[in-house]
Amino acid sequence: MVLTPHPGPHQPRQAGTHRVHDGAAYFAHESGPLLLVLLLPILLVTYVALEGFSVERSSPAGVANGGDGFRYEYRGVGVKRLVHDGAGHYPGDRLFLHKPDSDVIAFEPDGSTLLCCDDPGLILGETTNSRLVRLGEAAPVAAWDDTRLVLDDASHMAVSDEATVWLSGPGLASLSDDGWTVHHQTGGYGALAVGLEGSTWTDAGGTRLRILQLRDGVRRIHASGQGLPAAAKSWAPAVTGIAVTPDGDVWVGVSGQRPRQTGGLLRYDGERWAIARPLGKGVDVRVEGLTVAPDGMLWAYLSRDARTKETNQAKRPVRTLLASYDGEDWTVLRESDGVPRQGARTRGDTPNVLMAAGPNGALWMTPVAHDGCRELVLFREGEATRPLDTAACVEELELDAHGTAWAAVEWSRSRGADAWRTEIFLIDA
Repeated sequence: MVLTPHPGPHQPRQAGTHRVHDGAAYFAHESGPLLLVLLLPILLVTYVALEGFSVERSSPAGVANGGDGFRYEYRGVGVKRLVHDGAGHYPGDRLFLHKPDSDVIAFEPDGSTLLCCDDPGLILGETTNSRLVRLGEAAPVAAWDDTRLVLDDASHMAVSDEATVWLSGPGLASLSDDGWTVHHQTGGYGALAVGLEGSTWTDAGGTRLRILQLRDGVRRIHASGQGLPAAAKSWAPAVTGIAVTPDGDVWVGVSGQRPRQTGGLLRYDGERWAIARPLGKGVDVRVEGLTVAPDGMLWAYLSRDARTKETNQAKRPVRTLLASYDGEDWTVLRESDGVPRQGARTRGDTPNVLMAAGPNGALWMTPVAHDGCRELVLFREGEATRPLDTAACVEELELDAHGTAWAAVEWSRSRGADAWRTEIFLIDA
């Protein structure tokens, strides 16, 4: 893949430019430039000391995704924190001035791990630089100026079978051997999936439900009046997942927005859209998360409003269900079957539930608690376990080819002032 920075009149800042720890930024703002100048040498010395300490206390070199210099800190049986990849990347290192935001993960066809997107540095102030790195390699796959590429806060990444990297966020772009292709720079793009026959699907954002399909450079919008069922017109544009099953069908989950706007599950067979109802005809559900297992099984994490007979009004907590589809029939599990419970969704900005299905029957998910924290849960054979500390709030969840879960923990309930810091955990089922 060619390392091609996006051209433009704005030159990228030096590699040292990055966001500073929130506490340091606040101190600098309140105390003035003079105190900051006096404090900076002390901070730099502290940074060097902490960097050396964090590397030394990590575990011996390990092997992951083809890398032979990966260093870990073990956190329990089957759980380890990635400290160093052997090529200069320190995901989640406990450094005073580091605030890494590489919390978007994807895997290439050869098994390599990609991390995106911010460029870690030491200089105070907001950065306009981002980078895409391949763990185990010192040079970034790509680096770019966010003022030009509009991917300063990419939230989703996907890789095609041809190794084209797709990024969505404030904009939508793809990176191949030919360099960057910017498909759109405004609108706010969300869920992202690479389908069959070269199609890419993404949530196009906006005030109404719109699904963007890209194929051979041709854009097509699927929306109300443009292919989507009429009933979906009243749904809130809250897409929680896009998945493609081996038969080529595209599935879109929508959570809706309580208390008035509902959601549901959409299925596109290549010709038309239809509403799928796992609980039967006439029973609407909200889709909180969506994924496809290696065997082709579709999994959907669902919720329903519980209602009282007296008022028929939604109350909380909601009922949580887990539905699977094998291409012919639906199987539905309930909380009485061990399905982990979803916290009450009381506002429209509650995060979606991340999901990933492994090759050994393991189903990973991140039910959202009342405070908005995604807690990592492993569900298998009717049992739910939490391999990470319940204080850890997961920002990203992906499975590699070996079935190992990679979880990016961006904030923690237990960190206090240092709550926002990305750490990468690897967990075996």
